[in-house]
Amino acid sequence: MSATSGAPRPPVSPLEVAGVIAGAAVAGLVGHALLFAALRRATPRPRARVERALVEKLDTPGRIVLPLLGAELAIGAVALPDPAGTSLVHAVGVLLAGALAWLVVRSTYVHDDLILARYQMDVADNLRSRRVRTQIQVLRRVTVVVVAVITLAVILLSFEQVRAAGAG
Repeated sequence: MSATSGAPRPPVSPLEVAGVIAGAAVAGLVGHALLFAALRRATPRPRARVERALVEKLDTPGRIVLPLLGAELAIGAVALPDPAGTSLVHAVGVLLAGALAWLVVRSTYVHDDLILARYQMDVADNLRSRRVRTQIQVLRRVTVVVVAVITLAVILLSFEQVRAAGAG
């Protein structure tokens, strides 16, 4: 029977599971390298400022998110014994939530950098530039805190004990 028919999958050895998950993570790294290499070629420096900034800011978080996504997909495809499987799925989910939060925060930096590029700090009368820079820095910090609080809530609510404490 196929795995899609609902029949139980045959058990696999821990070494096979580790190999599948590691292979998926490596595939995520290779996919990241290919994707960002293509994006860098497609966004020449002078013309595509927004696109170039996105590629530069999201490269490092993408290097974590894509392998974690690959591992998440691979874990769903292999039959894991219950205690270890549940723990592994939960751990990857927590790491993925943190990595996605990092990706969101880095994407907001693109917006901030593009706004700040319009205001010169090296002119004699830079009061307006300093005011805008301060406002952007405050907004950036507030955004980081909001994303961190939401991510922490999502991670904490993924634990059954925390959900039970919140309900009771």
